[in-house]
Amino acid sequence: MKQFLVIAAVVSLAVAGAACGKPDKKAKADEKPPKPVRVGHVETGTIERHLTAPGSVVPVHDVWVSAEVGGRVVEKHATEGQRLYIEADVPADEQTTNRIASIDPADYERRLNQAQASLKVAQAGLTQNQATQKRLANEIERKRPLHEQKIITDNTWDDLITRKEETDAQVALYEARIEEAAQTVAIAASDLAKATVRSPLDDALVAEVAFDKGQFVAVGQRLARVVNLDEMWVDVEIGESRIGEIRRGHDATFRVPAYPDDEFTGRIETISPAGDPASRSFLVRLAADNPDHRLKAGMFAVVRIPVNTRHDVTVVAKSAVKQEGKFRYVFLVEPEKTMSYRLELAAGSDKLFRLVQEKRGKTVKRLVTLGFETGDFIEVLEGVEPGQEIVTAGVENLADGDVIAVLQDDESVSGLSVLDE
Repeated sequence: MKQFLVIAAVVSLAVAGAACGKPDKKAKADEKPPKPVRVGHVETGTIERHLTAPGSVVPVHDVWVSAEVGGRVVEKHATEGQRLYIEADVPADEQTTNRIASIDPADYERRLNQAQASLKVAQAGLTQNQATQKRLANEIERKRPLHEQKIITDNTWDDLITRKEETDAQVALYEARIEEAAQTVAIAASDLAKATVRSPLDDALVAEVAFDKGQFVAVGQRLARVVNLDEMWVDVEIGESRIGEIRRGHDATFRVPAYPDDEFTGRIETISPAGDPASRSFLVRLAADNPDHRLKAGMFAVVRIPVNTRHDVTVVAKSAVKQEGKFRYVFLVEPEKTMSYRLELAAGSDKLFRLVQEKRGKTVKRLVTLGFETGDFIEVLEGVEPGQEIVTAGVENLADGDVIAVLQDDESVSGLSVLDE
C-alpha cells in the first residue's frame, strides 16, 4: 500500500508540471515509447589510413663469429647470454671482456719467432752491405781524379766500379728481403692475435655458442653468434598491390605480444627494389631504437603503417553509422521543445521511485557518403556538417522520425527501458 502511494505521488507531480495542451488519452495510448540512444556531434578531425601487416623483429647487428685460424680450442670464454664489451683505454690485444675462445697459440708463436729471426738476419745483412756501399762510394770519389790522370789503371778502376755495383745489388736484395720478412712477421703476429677469438661488436650478447673446449676448429668454422640489441629492424612483407603506398622515411608503429599494452615506434628505412617472385611481396624494413633491450631477436610484431593522412575533415563516430544494403545513414537529432520526464527506482531501493528529467527529440535519417576510417571514427564526404547533433549509440533499431530519449553517461542503451510520462 505504501509503495502505491509513493508512485501515485510522483506521477501526480509529473502531471502537475506538464503543460495544459496535452494530447488526449486515446492519442497518448497510440504513441510508441521513445527509444533510448546516446548522442554526439559531427566533428572536424584528422583521418589516417593505415596498412596493417605482420612482421619479425631482427637485430641490425647480428653476426656469426668464425675462426680465422685453425687449431685446438684451449679455452672457452663465452657462454650463451653473456655480455661482451670493449674496455676503454685497454689495448686491443689485452682486452679480456670481449673474448669468445682461445685457440692453441704454440704453433703461431713459433712462426712469429721464426719470422722475427729472419727479419733480424735481413736487417743485419742490409746494414753490412750499406756500410760496404758507403765505403766504395767514397773510394770511387777519391780515386776518380787519379783515374782521369792515368795514375791508376783502367783495370783497377773497372774493378772498383764492379764491386760498387755488386754491393748496390746486395743492398737492394736485402731491402727486398726485409720487406718480405716484415710482411711475414705482420702475418704471423696477426695469426697469433687471431688465436684469441673476439667479438667484433661492442656491448653484444652471446646468442649461440657452437664449440667446446678441446675441439679442433678449422678456418672459417662458426664459433658463436653475437647480437647488439641497441638498434633493431622490423621486417615486413608488403604485397604488390600495396607497396606503392609505402614511402621511405615515414614513421610507423608496431606492437609485440610480449608487451601488448605498449606501442613501439619505427621508421621505414628500406624498401626492397625486388619482390619475391613466388609471393609477389616486397621486404620493407623499419628501423627502431631499443635502448632498454625489451625487443628481442625473433619477436613477432604487428605493424601499422600510415599510408594516407587527411586533416580538417568531417568525421563521425563509427557507431553512428547504420548500413542498409549498400547505403549508409546517420540520424540527426531534432530536439523537442517541451520537457519530458521518466520514473526510475531510486538508488539503493526496490520500492522508491524518483522522477528524472530527460532530453527527447526526433530523428532525421540522412544518407551519407563515407571516406577513410581510423580507430573509432570515419570520414564523411557528404551528408552532414560539423556541429550537427547525431545519434552515436542505439542506431540499430532507429528509423526516420522516431522519438528518442537521450541517455545520461551512466545509463545503458540496451539495459534501460524509457517510460513515457
